[in-house]
Amino acid sequence: MNRSGSGIVTRDELSSFYSSVLSLSALEVGRILDLSYQAMTSNGDHPLVFKAYRLCFANYLLGRFPNGPGQHILGAPPSELSSVMFPVDYSALNAQPEDLEQYTPDQKSNRRSVIV
Repeated sequence: MNRSGSGIVTRDELSSFYSSVLSLSALEVGRILDLSYQAMTSNGDHPLVFKAYRLCFANYLLGRFPNGPGQHILGAPPSELSSVMFPVDYSALNAQPEDLEQYTPDQKSNRRSVIV
């Protein structure tokens, strides 16, 4: 995502990410880019360094309510469509340790998601 290698994700780099990885059209990218970048940089007050991007991504994955900068990590705030495209299974957060299946890379599992 940070093609320049500077350690700071620029607005143009975020635009390229949205159009290439998420397959959004130029019109869709233009519509959401300003809002997304402002949310992840606190209105431009802080550079979007990788650590901040990771925090936004964690907010997107673990935030149960639509608030915080993570809601813009994939362009637009979560909607019914995005929750179908990128489902998050929170059941492991409430499971007892003995009910959790241990991860082994060489064993097939019925697990729908993996917590890393």
